[in-house]
Amino acid sequence: MKFPIRNTNFNSFTECDHAISPNAPSTSKHIDLNVPSDLRAYNVLLNIVTKPKRQEDLKSVSPHYATSALESFHSLALYYLPKEKFYDHDSYVLRSKLAILHWNSLRLEELEGTRTIKSQIPFWCKTKKQIVFKNRKTEGRHDWRKTIVELVLNSEATTSPHHNQQQSEIDARADAESRMYQS
Repeated sequence: MKFPIRNTNFNSFTECDHAISPNAPSTSKHIDLNVPSDLRAYNVLLNIVTKPKRQEDLKSVSPHYATSALESFHSLALYYLPKEKFYDHDSYVLRSKLAILHWNSLRLEELEGTRTIKSQIPFWCKTKKQIVFKNRKTEGRHDWRKTIVELVLNSEATTSPHHNQQQSEIDARADAESRMYQS
C-alpha cells in the first residue's frame, strides 16, 4: 500500500523482507498491519504525523538541538551576556564567541568521557506528568580559557613593544596630575 505525504510517497510494509532469525525471541510483539488493533494504532499515528501543522513543525526538528540543550546553552550565554548590561557590537560578538567556546568545550568533555554524571536530581515535569531526572555533571576543565589567556598575553608582548614606554608615560602624567591637585 502506498500513501503520499506532501510530495513524498512512502510504501507501507506489512511484513519484513528478510527471513525470520532463529535467535529472535518468540515473545516479541511487533506491529502487524494485518491485525486490526495494530492497524488502528498505525492509522492514528499516521493521522497525527500527516497533519499539515505537524509537517511544518517536523521540518524544524533536529536531534542535535533539543530543547534542554538549547536552554542549557542560553543559561550559559547569559553568564557571558547578561541582559542587564549593554555591550557594543564588537564586545557582544566576542562575548558570544566565549559562550560558544565554553559550551563546546563542555560538550566535547562529555563526549570524551572526562565530564561524567555525578548525581541525578528528580523533579516533576508538567509536560510528561511524571518525575524526571536532571543530570548534574562534574566540573569542566576549562583548558580553553588558559589557552586564550596565553594567546592574549603573547599577542600583547609581540604586538606592543612600546607598551612599557606608554605605561610609564601614563604613570608619569598621573603622578604629575596628582601632585598638581595636592598643592
